[in-house]
Amino acid sequence: MKMRGTGASSSSEIRIFLLRHGQTIWNVEKRLQGHKNSGLTSVGQGQALENGRKLRKLVPEGCRIMSSPLGRCRETSEIVATALGHAHADIEYDSRLKEISFGSWEGRTLSDVQLKEPDVYRRRKENRWDISPPEEKATPWLHSDCNPGCQNSRVHRH
Repeated sequence: MKMRGTGASSSSEIRIFLLRHGQTIWNVEKRLQGHKNSGLTSVGQGQALENGRKLRKLVPEGCRIMSSPLGRCRETSEIVATALGHAHADIEYDSRLKEISFGSWEGRTLSDVQLKEPDVYRRRKENRWDISPPEEKATPWLHSDCNPGCQNSRVHRH
């Protein structure tokens, strides 16, 4: 989920807060998700609510909320939006924010991939950003169509 707003910054500065979805059932089971979905656990719902409460202190009223359309991200962004006092209908869903695809690995555990495809697993461990399942094209972790201004952005952790 991505949130844009000016907050207490100068009017020429845009602040972007990036959130990861809350914990999912497949996160707990150590399964690769990619484009497939797994619902949030109660812990994940709590994480989303806590992030929404923290963001309420950091973002201005009327900020934009953007999210991946994947179910776990929708669920997270809806919880955050509620905490911020936004209607769910105000959330902007953008497929460019989707997690990379893991193809035939989606839904499988890493230990299963390691057991059944040891060579590809080893290469992925050595270079996790550029090695994908055999039938999937490797996707750069940062798309080249990113606004050139992103390259000079400051990153803050909250």
